[in-house]
Amino acid sequence: ETPHKCALVTFYETGLTRGEIDGLVEALRKAGTPELQIAGISLTIIAELMPEGTGVLLNLILTDEADMEVVSVPCMPGEEAEAAGKLRARLDNADNVRAVELFGRNMSINTTRFIEKAMEGHEDVVLFGTSTIRGLMQKITVDEGGDNLIDVEQIDPSSVKEELIFGGDILYDGFVAVVFSGEDLKVRADYALGWNPIGRSLPLELGEDPEMGETVVNRIYGLPAVDIYREYLGVYPDAYLISNICEFPLVVERDGINICMVPLTSGKDGELYFMMTLREGEKLRFTFASHDEVLAASRRSLENQERFQPQALFLTLCGNRINFLKEDAHLEWDSFKSVGPDNVIMHGACELFYHKGKGGILNSAHLAIGLREGKAESSAEYEHPTLESLRQGRTLSLSDRMSVFLSKITTELIDIAAEADSANKAKSAFLSHMSHEIRTPINAILGMDEMILQESQDEETIEYAESIRSAGNNMLGIVNDILDFSKIEAGKMKIVAIRYDLTSVLNDLYNVVRLRAADKGLEVKLDIDPTLPEALYGDEMRLKQVITNLLTNAVKYTERGTVTLIMKKVEAGAEDDEALHKACPGTDCPDKAIKIRMSVKDTGIGIKPEDMEKLFTEYERFDEMRNRTIEGTGLGLSITTELLDLMGSALNVESTYGSGSEFGFEIMQGVIGDEAIGDISDRFRKTPDKKKRVSFTAEDAHILVVDDSTVNLNVVKNLLKKTKINIDTAASGEEALSLVRSHEYDVI
Repeated sequence: ETPHKCALVTFYETGLTRGEIDGLVEALRKAGTPELQIAGISLTIIAELMPEGTGVLLNLILTDEADMEVVSVPCMPGEEAEAAGKLRARLDNADNVRAVELFGRNMSINTTRFIEKAMEGHEDVVLFGTSTIRGLMQKITVDEGGDNLIDVEQIDPSSVKEELIFGGDILYDGFVAVVFSGEDLKVRADYALGWNPIGRSLPLELGEDPEMGETVVNRIYGLPAVDIYREYLGVYPDAYLISNICEFPLVVERDGINICMVPLTSGKDGELYFMMTLREGEKLRFTFASHDEVLAASRRSLENQERFQPQALFLTLCGNRINFLKEDAHLEWDSFKSVGPDNVIMHGACELFYHKGKGGILNSAHLAIGLREGKAESSAEYEHPTLESLRQGRTLSLSDRMSVFLSKITTELIDIAAEADSANKAKSAFLSHMSHEIRTPINAILGMDEMILQESQDEETIEYAESIRSAGNNMLGIVNDILDFSKIEAGKMKIVAIRYDLTSVLNDLYNVVRLRAADKGLEVKLDIDPTLPEALYGDEMRLKQVITNLLTNAVKYTERGTVTLIMKKVEAGAEDDEALHKACPGTDCPDKAIKIRMSVKDTGIGIKPEDMEKLFTEYERFDEMRNRTIEGTGLGLSITTELLDLMGSALNVESTYGSGSEFGFEIMQGVIGDEAIGDISDRFRKTPDKKKRVSFTAEDAHILVVDDSTVNLNVVKNLLKKTKINIDTAASGEEALSLVRSHEYDVI
């Protein structure tokens, strides 16, 4: 009898049989007008019906000008894109679509894919709703007498009650959408959470073809996925897994919003199945919430809706919030009666929300969606009890008090961690900047010294210059160590894999250490497996840096005898696949791989057992009295272990005090080709010539050297003087561009 353009009845039922639902629909059709549209869904629980847990709620919406259309979209797993196209076509053909209420059935369907495809081109439309529990391995029951209002347990899927969605007819697999459109229709959407991320970001290893839900996670932070709960919460993968972890949902940050998630179940290999989609490269964090934070989040939504003044209000709440808030859970819907006395409350298997390309399947969420035709009436004044007043005049539960206490402690720890992180970043930035600033004059000194070595004929002057070169290289090594260490601390050190020749690497390593060893009267030996491949794939530069550190240390701490570089092939196993991925990141790694044991053995002073733990501590020195004259920062082995970790390896040490040590590691490398390096024992035994010789002249060559240091420019000109190359210099980019416009250079 009320004048209206469109009429919609939506029913939300729990516990009814198919026959009872058929009778309900028939009664509604008889009572309504011919154009009455009907939609419905089976919900997990209905808050107003607790604790009985069975019954039906009816919601009637009448519009003055807006249109409402019920769209039924059958869909089976694998048909999401095609089904989404049907809904998208209806949206394309409608004018001024503002909102879509979506019901889903069968969580084996990829709902995220369906939503994203269906809403292409309609990102400004607010999508909200929920899904039935079908396809989940959980039972959710209501119990007012126990500690939990909601109990979640694993069950046999065959015992799940028949559930459905309705859109003109009963649908067992697919979606029902209610499309709200109208030029004067306004929508207000609020997403409240209350759980905040804490702790470190946890990298994931995703699996393929989940048996349920949309995502299977095989490993979290290097552990079988389910073990992350044992690690952080002391929870084991048994029938009570979900009940024990749901108050600490994991969270992924995506597109600027936090999306909480609790797994559906765990698998026999420790994998976890999630209702929502996770993407490659995303990381998870644990979350924590206090009673007040959760209520405050929904309170902000209430205040927004009060300002909006909706004529129809939909609340979609996760049962996890009811379990968490316990006796105060009703505040999350009762308080909204001030703004929407006849609001609709949905508790399904999940919360569906999508707007402006963000969202999808949510968990632990509180959604408030308000609809209104035309302008709001003058702002009304609302009075609500404060959160503080709810905590006064009664004995608070231990868990409630603990949540506030832990929230405060967590905030303080986050602040302390942020301060430490800020200080660490400032330190790393300072070290990086200073290292660059110091390297410039050191390189200038070494360059000028090289000119003296090339041009001087006086033996005493050459001896002085050699001392300068040795001291300068030591200083440059220290600065490089500090720069590398600051890069590692800042997380900026990356492994860059390329093709390289093992013989060339060995030649470089041998020649670097041979001169230092010769100065101390030490012999350098090579014990290299001749069957090792010649062409390998990995980070040649970092590998050489690691071995150079080990060789240099061996020479430092050995007074007589030998230093031996050893490389042997060892058998690889399936467990080495992850190490190969770290040592050879990217998609260009060859299919063939090899595991190599590399070590440096010396006849030096050795290490006392009690000093072993000091080896890998930065800036730490051991056996100070005996080693007081040895130069260095104490960073070498720390950097070495960090670099090896980045390459999927680890350093191990065997040492006998007074007899010598062996430092080694096993590393995976890609293999390019079948050629072996063969016997290289005599290949590098040439006497070094300390006097640099000019090997060519190039009178017709014309090069441009650009550097903001005039000392460096002079060094380059003088070092190349005997080559007769024509050299122009520029002290700035602007000057260089001016010269390039007027000259043609062979090299810049």
